[in-house]
Amino acid sequence: MATTTGPLNGVGIFWLVLLFVIPPADAYDAGDGLALLLGTVLTVVGFCACLGWYSRRRNGNAAYVRALSEHCDCLSVLSTR
Repeated sequence: MATTTGPLNGVGIFWLVLLFVIPPADAYDAGDGLALLLGTVLTVVGFCACLGWYSRRRNGNAAYVRALSEHCDCLSVLSTR
């Protein structure tokens, strides 16, 4: 059974090779680590918030959508769907 390398595998291999060719930065201090940690936490929280909003919208939780639309005029579009 022959395996084929798709275009995504080729792109992944290219990025791995590029990662090993470029030298890492020498100046990495506590501020950089803190910024990386803060960015990671904000990304995870934002992703979870968007996932919760999507699941409530998909399940048709009309009371939740109505409560949001009372506080924000931009969300009144959601109540018509």
